[in-house]
Amino acid sequence: MSQLIDKDEVVISDNKVILIIDYPLTKEARFELTSNNGFTREQLVKQISEKYHQIYQEEETTATTKTIPADKRTTLYNRNQTDGKHGIWGHDLADLALDHILVYKSPNGDILLSLDIDS
Repeated sequence: MSQLIDKDEVVISDNKVILIIDYPLTKEARFELTSNNGFTREQLVKQISEKYHQIYQEEETTATTKTIPADKRTTLYNRNQTDGKHGIWGHDLADLALDHILVYKSPNGDILLSLDIDS
């Protein structure tokens, strides 16, 4: 995080946002994030990372079709699809990179964060 430009700048002044994670998931996940003084760049990146780690952990504990370890993959380079809570397909957690955070205001006033994730 030390190379994140303007990491302490508040980029969202609202105290609550809804984070939408849908890649690489077959079942969208939503999380309410809160912060007393709005969200800095660093806070957003850290909280998004924490939620992705949570999703991947939940997937492993709820899936009956388990992830094939990278060193055991013979016909696939990417991660196999699993059938847990989130239905992760295509990419291991280490393959993902946060490219953009898109910020929207819903008709009811909620601030929604949609992610552009590269792999």
